[in-house]
Amino acid sequence: MSGSTQEGVIDWDTVEYEYRLVAGVLDDVKCTTEDDLERFRLSVATQGKFKSSLLHQIERGYVFYDEQHLSLFEEIVVEWNGLETSDRARPPWDVKSRKVIEESIQSRRLHPQFLQTWGWMHTLYGRLTGLMTAEYIADEERIAMMAEDNANKKRVPKGESFASMKLRNISRGNSGSLKLQEYWYALWMKHNAKSLRPRDREDAAEELALLCQHIRYGLTNPWPDFEPQWFGQMLTESKANNQRFELCRPTDDAKLEDQELTKRFRDLTMATLEKLLKFEEEIRPFLPPLKASSFKKR
Repeated sequence: MSGSTQEGVIDWDTVEYEYRLVAGVLDDVKCTTEDDLERFRLSVATQGKFKSSLLHQIERGYVFYDEQHLSLFEEIVVEWNGLETSDRARPPWDVKSRKVIEESIQSRRLHPQFLQTWGWMHTLYGRLTGLMTAEYIADEERIAMMAEDNANKKRVPKGESFASMKLRNISRGNSGSLKLQEYWYALWMKHNAKSLRPRDREDAAEELALLCQHIRYGLTNPWPDFEPQWFGQMLTESKANNQRFELCRPTDDAKLEDQELTKRFRDLTMATLEKLLKFEEEIRPFLPPLKASSFKKR
């Protein structure tokens, strides 16, 4: 323990300084929830219109999202804040907070419980710095892979901060930029299908697929701020020539091919749809209407 003098007297000012330093780092640890990540992905998908605080948190450097490490970060948060009793890195008595250290600093009195609690705090700090290093390395590996994948595409701008690269890592969860379409599909089913069960969604899915065809083929105007291709991405490929359907442009409804929504949407489970609907009120202003009659024919 730092803070000891040659005479064996404890320099409590140094002890207090070190405590504030280590405790400050442990206090700042925030484990990112799945809702936090989803809010960020929605922010990316809406070009920042959907608000997310994750960018600011990650720029501070104390937000962790890697699934491989998240449970270990959560253990540290739980132990440090005394949210539950854990045998790992715990003193042999029931310590619910760091009050043992704070009371010793205030009273300037050294005792065994202080020494053991001090060691426990530094054990947590050591685990935290080890995990931070592991996640940083994992991020670098993912970023390197992303740069390789994008070798012939837009490269990472020079001087881009590690935080922004980390955020772009998270945004890869948008899976081909269909995040908003999934939300639109979920809301469409809620408001137009008998229920969210797959068999009860068939009629509503057919209606949605037909609307997407009308928009993609130019028979119906797209909703403002949405390109026809946005709707077309929800449809299967052309069955007639095994090419993308945008190559064919029928001039009336009768010539539309029998296309359906892609498997990605058809296979969405009830549980997934219910999860998407958690954000209904917040995301709905950024989506097209939920009725075909709201779109204008050309």
